[in-house]
Amino acid sequence: MKRNNDYIWGSEYDWPACDKYGYIGIFLTAGGSYAPLSCINNLKIFDLVLKYISKLPQMNCYSTIKSSKDPSSFFTKGCFIYDGDFNGGPYSLEVKPSMLLHIDMIDPVIKSILKVNCFRSISFHEINQITKSTIIEDIEYAYCE
Repeated sequence: MKRNNDYIWGSEYDWPACDKYGYIGIFLTAGGSYAPLSCINNLKIFDLVLKYISKLPQMNCYSTIKSSKDPSSFFTKGCFIYDGDFNGGPYSLEVKPSMLLHIDMIDPVIKSILKVNCFRSISFHEINQITKSTIIEDIEYAYCE
């Protein structure tokens, strides 16, 4: 059964992705932001990716952006954290870790799953907001081909 964003609307859903350089970010939907169809149609698989990342050893890192949020400690694993908006607005960079988790540092099976959600044109280092159109253009076109 194919799902759409209505399936997760109103629920906090976290989804992982990597940027064009292979650095990993976690996106928090806040119950209203857009998530790629690759995640929505494979919720359990991407939940396994999140569980894997959450069990990695903590890095000795700190956030280079001040945030009042504690995004479930993914940043201590070296992940960028982007928080969504309940009204469907863009994701905003909340946490930029000082040490980074790269896709080549993780298990090959998890890596192959996460590669489905790679942004082709953006670097998490360089962008503070990510819109629905960027997700569609960078991730979904590749997923739907």
